[in-house]
Amino acid sequence: ELLEKARGIMKQLKDDKQQVLEQSEARIKETEQNMEEQKTMIIELKRHNAEADTLSQQEIEQNLTEKVQAAVEERDVYWSIKMAAQEQTQNEILLSKDKEKEKVLLLMQEEIN
Repeated sequence: ELLEKARGIMKQLKDDKQQVLEQSEARIKETEQNMEEQKTMIIELKRHNAEADTLSQQEIEQNLTEKVQAAVEERDVYWSIKMAAQEQTQNEILLSKDKEKEKVLLLMQEEIN
């Protein structure tokens, strides 16, 4: 009878041991799966951060390009106005000289006659 009880206890211990091992393996697998999911999430986060950095850099470059283009346009307009004024002044000088020549020619003709 003691032998029978001992066998029953041994069987119960063996079953308990098996159950504990199965539960431990299940927890280990679950932990490994969670770690893999976290690893995947970290990789995704890094990828998204890199994309955000790239987009931010592109936006900065675009803003800088727009500012440079605006400055170039402003400079071109300034020089265009400046050149137009210079041409106007030059034309006025030429016109004035032409009038002077005409006066001189008229005076010379009057002196001759």
